[in-house]
Amino acid sequence: LTSGVKYDLYIQGECSATSSTDWVMVPFAPLVEGATCEVAIDIPSLPYTFTGNTEDYQNHYKGVPGNNCGTSVGYLDGNEVVYTFTATTTELVDFSLSNLDGYYASLFVYEACADIGTNCVAGITAGPSQNDIRIEEFEVQAGQEYYVVVSSWLNPTVGFTLDIIPFDCATFEAPEGEANQEFTTGQTIDDLIVETTRESN
Repeated sequence: LTSGVKYDLYIQGECSATSSTDWVMVPFAPLVEGATCEVAIDIPSLPYTFTGNTEDYQNHYKGVPGNNCGTSVGYLDGNEVVYTFTATTTELVDFSLSNLDGYYASLFVYEACADIGTNCVAGITAGPSQNDIRIEEFEVQAGQEYYVVVSSWLNPTVGFTLDIIPFDCATFEAPEGEANQEFTTGQTIDDLIVETTRESN
């Protein structure tokens, strides 16, 4: 059987050698990898990138994504893709969705399968736009397993690129300012004249 393909299963009960029940048809579709938390796509290491479309998956979760998810509407109503990884170290990680094809995309992070639809540890939605969305500087804890869900609302499917990128000091944008600046008595590093390259949360 092929994952995601819909099949019809016909069942008939045999009552005796000469009689049987009517045929009953039961439709089903084998789970696609990523369709639910139990068959989540495994992320072997970070950084990680994935480009796809939720139309290639299924819709097993419905309704609001849970508490602390950044929304109170049904952003699990569309098809979803579920990913999982275990943090190998405690560090800051960015999660982003870009190249969106479709409005109302969403990105949620959970700590357990049972939390999906109940409680997020981070979440963001695109609303009525195709703008990139990003969860910045989320602290993952070493040894903790995380589940990342991409879904949508008011739009059954959405195309996307998912990036999960750990903080890398070597590539962090340095502030911009004069290399040589004068200090007077009583001044501190806060008195440096610089322009930020990234807004603080």
